[in-house]
Amino acid sequence: MQLTAAAVTPPAEHAARRPAGAADAAAADADVRQKYSILFGLFMIEWRQHMIRRRWPDWWNWDLELSPHVLKRMVDRGFTEIGLRKMLEDARGYRPDIVEGRWVIVAYYKSRTWEVIVEPDAEMKRLVIVTAYPFGEK
Repeated sequence: MQLTAAAVTPPAEHAARRPAGAADAAAADADVRQKYSILFGLFMIEWRQHMIRRRWPDWWNWDLELSPHVLKRMVDRGFTEIGLRKMLEDARGYRPDIVEGRWVIVAYYKSRTWEVIVEPDAEMKRLVIVTAYPFGEK
């Protein structure tokens, strides 16, 4: 069933049965809906611009190298290389780590937030995965 303006607009006889002031209330509701619609539209434009401005660094597309430490942690923490690649593929963002030259990648995997510590190797043009852990664990 396709809705048309006629299907969602009440007939004139319905308007005549409204209590006094209902027409004013309906007009006020329509005005509020229009204002919220405009605000939501402005929010979406701002959000899209923010997402466009957020750029991943050049090292984000380098080949991956898995450190011996992360290979051990895969067993301990129950994830695989495929799972790790999925975390990076769906990463939400990044920030500097407390160790200079390293970065924390924030990701979501298996219904949890994870942090993946990476260290770009500019000489080899590789992104070394140092470790990964569920948020709140270290």
